[in-house]
Order: sequence, then structure tokens, then C-alpha cells
Amino acid sequence: MSDDKHIDDPDGALIDLSEPPAASDDASGTAVPQQPESTPESTAESAQEATVEPTQEIIPQSPLPVAAPAHEARATPRYRVRWRTEVVLNAQTTYYGHLKDISISGAAVLMEHNIKSAQSITLFVEIPSESTYTYKEPHILQVEGKVISTIYESESAYFRTGIVFRRFIPENDRAFLDNYLKNNCIELPPL
Repeated sequence: MSDDKHIDDPDGALIDLSEPPAASDDASGTAVPQQPESTPESTAESAQEATVEPTQEIIPQSPLPVAAPAHEARATPRYRVRWRTEVVLNAQTTYYGHLKDISISGAAVLMEHNIKSAQSITLFVEIPSESTYTYKEPHILQVEGKVISTIYESESAYFRTGIVFRRFIPENDRAFLDNYLKNNCIELPPL
């Protein structure tokens, strides 16, 4: 027996449809709240609320120009190394340091001295032999370069100087460096 407000349950009990059902138990025995039934009016209202009129997209404009990153962005792959270096200014003043990273187009050198005002420098880099089992002398790379940035790194307590390479001496050392880096060093992720 069933009418509009009651239906027969498979267990033989009558279920009242005029009120929303109470929370029922799921398979684990915990009560699960039932979602309220939607009426045609509430469905139409929610559909109307969900419909958004197309509007012109507004892109906020920054009042200040975005500053370029403080680090040197290189077009060639960079490699983290800790090779000893000498930086010679004006063919007379020498500063010692070590590389933070290097590519075939430039390097970041860590030193105790700020050489930001220097324009042209000569960089000497001691590249270790490819094998620790051979007793070959390290290769000394000589590069003429230009200082493009210098900042103080508090974590390392050194000045980090960005140098762009202008000329390798001899010129075939560029190919030597490229080959050495690709075969012996791990490439850093792009900046």
C-alpha cells in the first residue's frame, strides 16, 4: 500500500516522505547526513546564481615597475663548483677567492673584497684534473672579463661578484671548459 506521502519499505514499514530523512548509517555504522532534496525553484535559483554575465577582464596594474632580479641570469647552463681563483685588476692588484658557480659565458666569484668599481679584470681559475687517481697538474684557465655586479652575501660572509667572460686566453680554452663542465660537473637548475 502506498500513497503520495508514504511508500512501503522493503522491510514492510511505512516511510514518511513529507519530512526529509534523518541521517542514516553507512557501512561503518557511523551516521551520514543526507543532502536536502532540491526543489525546482531552488534548482532554478542556484542555476541563476551560477550564471555569470560576461564582463571585461580587469588586470591590475602595478604602480611601480617590477625590478629585475638581483642575480645574473645566464643564457648558458651554470655549474656549481668551488674552484680557487685569482682576480687581477688593472694588471697589478690581485685578489683571491673561489667560484660559487661557472658557465662558459660567466662566473660568480666569492671574495673578501668588493671590486664593484672595477671594469675590466683578468680571472685565473684553477680547474682540478679530471681524475683524482692521476697526478696531473690542474689546468689554469685565463679569462678576460667584465664585472657586472657585486653584492655582499651574509650567508657566506663574502662579496659575490658576477663576471661576464669576454675572451679566453687561449681561445680553445672555451671548448675545454665546456667539455669539462658537461662531463664532470652537475648542472644547476635555471634561475
